[in-house]
Amino acid sequence: MVGFGKPAIEVEDISVRKVSLSEIELLVSIALDNGNPVTIPVEEIEFDIIGIAAGKERAIAHGHYGTHRMPPGKSTIQVPVRIRNSEAIGSISDFIRERSMDIRVTGSARIGRSFISYPVPFSEERRISL
Repeated sequence: MVGFGKPAIEVEDISVRKVSLSEIELLVSIALDNGNPVTIPVEEIEFDIIGIAAGKERAIAHGHYGTHRMPPGKSTIQVPVRIRNSEAIGSISDFIRERSMDIRVTGSARIGRSFISYPVPFSEERRISL
């Protein structure tokens, strides 16, 4: 009997789609690697985007992707995220002025179904640029 392994989840890419004085729209690409021979259900993927400036960290956005069926092998999903709340105003102005910003995407994917599900955490720090 073949055992099943834990899939790997990681941030593959973070790109800037649009920038204005009131918001930044990002596209977060999440890489899924299912080494099992069957499709695995994903209940949800949730993550926070943390802005990092001058040694200070501030939560500036939240991303969510609903149910998904993870096929065997490698695949990617893309999650659009808008940074536009009042907490992020300093980060947005710094991003426009500096033309780059350090961010960390940290979260988890809930693998399985209801009472037999488990989290697979991921975290990635990157510099995004205009």
